[in-house]
Amino acid sequence: LDLLVALVRYRTIFREERVGLCSQWLARLEAGARLAVSVIPGSMRLPADPEANLLLLCAGTGLAPMRSLLQAIQRRGPPSMVTLIFGHRREQHDFLCRDELQ
Repeated sequence: LDLLVALVRYRTIFREERVGLCSQWLARLEAGARLAVSVIPGSMRLPADPEANLLLLCAGTGLAPMRSLLQAIQRRGPPSMVTLIFGHRREQHDFLCRDELQ
């Protein structure tokens, strides 16, 4: 099971720091910590036709389900034409899975 998590941390217009509840909790866990999780099947499916072209659009951690589809395409055999358009605010911090995608 892979998790794709971005730590949410920002300042409001009143200069108050805000953090994401779940991402902050995960960031504080020690390496190797055990978690109880459940997996619910998603609704995204690959087309039955392996030759079908795919256009994948996402931003930020929305990359997670697209990454899952890309991995499924690789497992299924020779990939069809796949285009991923991925947006992020700050390349240095937000380009998650950079090495894998390049």
